[in-house]
Amino acid sequence: MVAVHNTSLLCSEPTKSRTNDDLATNCATIIFSADRAYALFNNILLAQHGCLLKLNMNDPNTANEPEVNANILQVKSLGPSTDNTFLYNLFRPYGALQYCRTVLDNSRFKGVALVQYFRQEDADDAQRELVRMMVEIFLAE
Repeated sequence: MVAVHNTSLLCSEPTKSRTNDDLATNCATIIFSADRAYALFNNILLAQHGCLLKLNMNDPNTANEPEVNANILQVKSLGPSTDNTFLYNLFRPYGALQYCRTVLDNSRFKGVALVQYFRQEDADDAQRELVRMMVEIFLAE
């Protein structure tokens, strides 16, 4: 099991060559990367190992995982060059993502993706704002 928990611990001991500003920048980068890794890679199938990759938001020995209280959004009519990173960058400004991935059919992208926030309010905000940008979003069936 790979744990993605409070990554500020990774930056808690600055080296002599780092300033406080460098340390803050590096911590923000690591936290952003952990957040992205969780949304894009949690529960993906590792085919060569025959198992799922399980990431945790918190240390599994000390804290429970956050509850997911939002519906899954189905995003349609996406262009052929759409990838998971593009989706993450499009949807992340509206809130923390539990899941954000393109849907593949026989290893081919068909213009559809699934996105799930932790909070329903964030999903509602994203749906309201992105519909204005002409992105088709539906509740997943």
